Amino acid sequence: MNLPNVIPGVSLLLSLITIAVFIRYIIVWRAKIQNTYTRLNKIEESINRYIDICSEQQEQEEVICHQPRLPEKKPNSIELVRHYINLYYPALIDNIVCHTGERLSSTDELLCMMIRLDCTNKEIGAILSIANGSVLTARYRLKRKLGLPQDQQLDTWIQSMGKGCALS
Repeated sequence: MNLPNVIPGVSLLLSLITIAVFIRYIIVWRAKIQNTYTRLNKIEESINRYIDICSEQQEQEEVICHQPRLPEKKPNSIELVRHYINLYYPALIDNIVCHTGERLSSTDELLCMMIRLDCTNKEIGAILSIANGSVLTARYRLKRKLGLPQDQQLDTWIQSMGKGCALS
């Protein structure tokens, strides 16, 4: 074999391999760029959807006067009671505490809230997961804690609590 005849063939082969590798690199590089553009477009669409949703929520909140919103996680029945009481009777618990002068337990607060919503003893028991007799006992203890006289109805007194602190 003659060496001068082999060198042009090897250099041609190396040149073709280099060109093939370069073309392959360009194809891969272009695919990565297209993939990046696709991902950026999806991110841009997501951002635009988020901005639209935020704008709609902001418009709705302006319309409904910044009403308290439910928690993001699925609320349980007690959280729903608290939410709706705070929505419709925001000063109820403050007025009750103002009248009694002592802090109510969270169960006492819930009982007051449910009475204010006109829940029956059976409904209160179902929400708090307690028996009907326990509801009656809780109502009795709450009435004593509030310092109400025997002849005054607990339900009537709590219903009147939306009017201010000067009730007796």
